[in-house]
Amino acid sequence: MYIKLLFSTVITFSFLVLCHMMILLLIDPLSISKIGFSDKEFYVKEMRFQAAGIIKKIPFDSAIVGTSMAGNFKANEASELLGGNFVNLSISGSLLKERAVVLKYLLSSHKMKTVIISLDGSTGLQRNKGLPIDSWSYLYNENYLDDLTVYTNSKYLPYINCHSFFNNKMTAMLLGECPASKIRSNINLLTEWQSQPSHNSRFGGIDNWKKHISNDQVKASIDEVINASLILKGKLNIVSNEGNLYDYTQFNKHILPLVISHPDVKFVLFFPPYSLIKYAIDYQVNRKQFDNYKELVKKVALDSDKYNNIELYWFNEYSFIEDIKNYKDLSHYSAEFNSLFLHKFSLNESVIDSTNYKAYLKSLEGRASNLDLIELAQLIKQ
Repeated sequence: MYIKLLFSTVITFSFLVLCHMMILLLIDPLSISKIGFSDKEFYVKEMRFQAAGIIKKIPFDSAIVGTSMAGNFKANEASELLGGNFVNLSISGSLLKERAVVLKYLLSSHKMKTVIISLDGSTGLQRNKGLPIDSWSYLYNENYLDDLTVYTNSKYLPYINCHSFFNNKMTAMLLGECPASKIRSNINLLTEWQSQPSHNSRFGGIDNWKKHISNDQVKASIDEVINASLILKGKLNIVSNEGNLYDYTQFNKHILPLVISHPDVKFVLFFPPYSLIKYAIDYQVNRKQFDNYKELVKKVALDSDKYNNIELYWFNEYSFIEDIKNYKDLSHYSAEFNSLFLHKFSLNESVIDSTNYKAYLKSLEGRASNLDLIELAQLIKQ
C-alpha cells in the first residue's frame, strides 16, 4: 500500500516537473532552449540571465556592457553613429568582475568590432546585495545541459502567460499573471529605464527628490548630503567602514586582460559622470574615496596610452553635472546624456589620457571643494 502511494507520488511529481520544464523550454523566456516552437515575442529584464540567450541567438558585432549608467544607451543609435550592429547588454548594479563573465563569453563566441564599457563597479564590494555569480554564471559556459536548470526555478512560470499563445485567464490562474513590467518586446529598449515613471518623475531638481523621499535611492542621496553637512559643522563624527569603491586592481584583473587578448576589438571605456554633489561629498568628508577615484582614473588613463584598441572618455568637465535637475539621485543622469556620449565617442572628443588626466582631476577637485554642502542641506530641509 505504502509502496504504491510512494510510487504514485513520485510519478505525479515527475510528470509535473516534466510539464513545467517542457512548457518553459518551448516558450523559452531567456532564449536558451534549442527547441523553442515560436518566434521570440519578448525578452526578460534580468540581464544577468537574459544576456546569455541574446549572445547565443542574436546576430550582432558590437555591444554595450555597462551598468544602469549605460542602460539608456540606444543600441540602434550606437550602430548609426559608431558603425556596426550593437546590442545593449548592460547589467544594472554589476561589478566589473560580473561583467567580465559576460564579456569573456561574448568575445569568445562573436567576432566583435566595438565594446562599450562603463568604468563603474570597479570594486570587490557588492553594495546592493547582488546575486552570487555562481547563481547565473553557468549560463555563460559551453555546457548546454546545465543552462536548462535555470528553468527549474518556478519564478519563470508566469512568463509563459506573456506569450500570445498562452495569454488568457486560464493560464493566468494556473501560472500567475504575466509580469509585464519585467519584459520588453523590443530588444533595443531592453535595458532602458528612464521611460518608467518611477525613475523619470525624480528628475527635475530637489523638489522632485523630496516628493519621492520614500524611494531608496532618493532617501540615500538626501541622507548623504545631510550627514555630510553635519560632519562639516562638527555635529556628526566621520564613520566610514567602506572598503575601496574605486579599485584599479579590479580593472587590471577583469577588463585589461580582455583588451590585451583581443587587439582587433575596439574597447570604448568611459567614466560615468556622477553629480558634482557626489564628488563634493567624497572630497570634503570622505577624502580617501576621492583619492581612490583619482588613482583609478590616473592608472586607467595611463593604460589607455599603452593599448591602441582602448578609447577612454571623461565627461566630468561638462556643466550638466553641476545641475541636480539632471539627476534622479547622486549618480544617475538623464538619458539625453547617453546620446551625448555616443556623439562624443563618434567624434573621438572628450578623450582622457596621459596628457590631460592631471588637469581634468585638478579641475574636478576644485569644483568639488567649492560646492557648499551645508547650504545644499539647508535647501533640502526647507
